[in-house]
Amino acid sequence: MTTYKDTFLLLRKVIGVLGVTLPLILIVGNLISKGVLCVSMSAYYYTVMRDIFVGSLFVIGFFLFAYPGYEKIDNILCNIAFFLAVGAAIFPTGQAGSVGGVKHIIHLICAGLLFLDLSYISIFLFTKTNRIITSNAKKRRNKIYLTCGIIMLTMLLAIGSTSLYPKVNANLSLTLWYETILLWCFGISWAIKGRILRMVEAPVLL
Repeated sequence: MTTYKDTFLLLRKVIGVLGVTLPLILIVGNLISKGVLCVSMSAYYYTVMRDIFVGSLFVIGFFLFAYPGYEKIDNILCNIAFFLAVGAAIFPTGQAGSVGGVKHIIHLICAGLLFLDLSYISIFLFTKTNRIITSNAKKRRNKIYLTCGIIMLTMLLAIGSTSLYPKVNANLSLTLWYETILLWCFGISWAIKGRILRMVEAPVLL
């Protein structure tokens, strides 16, 4: 019989797995199909992986929206993440060499705010506890959440800095690799929160 706690764990696991696998699916799928490595995750919108890219953002968004937050702030931030993920999906980035336009700007805003939102969740919400004495296991998990959140913020800054060296970015697909690391950290944080690795004997919700 599925319990409320089981729902928490399942949604966390699914969100985590989606975050980790999305970059791999897009990169490998397009390499097999076209033999091309895109400059960014968003650029896969203009490849044969378009449906997977858009569909995955919708799925991640809906799972975040369905997530029954432990506190009201969890629900608010996850709902915001849902709208931002959907926004990033339906407003594509500009194609390589194009000016971009309004859709491109909206896409960048949605993606940037989405990653900021997810970083905040990892650093400030996942590390909370309702116990007076924090167990060693919880402390270990908190280090992972904090590390993932900080790396996410660092990668977000790195992505923003690529506009300073566009040719290098295009040749090495730096934005793509920064985004991959960012999504992996997002996925790992949620997967650990879902106890996909049984690191500890700990309260299920914390």
